[in-house]
Amino acid sequence: MGLHAALTVLLVLVASSAHALLIRLDFAGTVDVVSDPAGEFTGLIASGDPFSGQLVYDTDLVDTESSASWGRYLAASTSLVGTFGSFTETNGPYEVLLNVYDGRNVIAPNPALDDALSASVRPPSGSGTYSTLSVTLGDKTASAFGSDALPSSLDLADFDFARATLVCTSHINRICENYWFIQGEIDALSVEVVPEPSTITLLGGSLLAVGAARSRTRHGRRAIR
Repeated sequence: MGLHAALTVLLVLVASSAHALLIRLDFAGTVDVVSDPAGEFTGLIASGDPFSGQLVYDTDLVDTESSASWGRYLAASTSLVGTFGSFTETNGPYEVLLNVYDGRNVIAPNPALDDALSASVRPPSGSGTYSTLSVTLGDKTASAFGSDALPSSLDLADFDFARATLVCTSHINRICENYWFIQGEIDALSVEVVPEPSTITLLGGSLLAVGAARSRTRHGRRAIR
């Protein structure tokens, strides 16, 4: 690959990165609600325990909702993981449903939130009883978002509701034999753009090619002299 071609690839990568971004959202907080009548989490999760987690999504996901104030994104490539006390939950083989509400005045959850971002594990219909992890950021002033697109940056200060939830439910009848509900306030949030593996590989190859091309150019000039 010549110098001109390598530089062209670099420019293409920069241009494409402006359209599709892989976003990693790290969150942390303290558990303040533990409803566990059957004692399934005794010794694993208690009120006051720390929790932390991570949500990773691609801003290039397709919005499956036609409403201009509601973005709905569902993809197996999205990942969601959370550790509450000594218990860790991930989306595993299931998809993660992302909802972005822009000035929609939704109940997600109570009270009404004008702007909200929610992410939750979404097992297929008929999969039976399961535990699900969800994260919700909400703003009652409708100023957090300017559209229903997936955000590439977030500031915890823009939201007056920030919760992470771990709950036992059933995709069939919404009832668990041993229902439990764990929730906590998110008090730390960081967002980072993560280079996708294919982009890193191409970028690394292009940089090597640029270096090789420059080296050949220098050697050619020395030979002419």
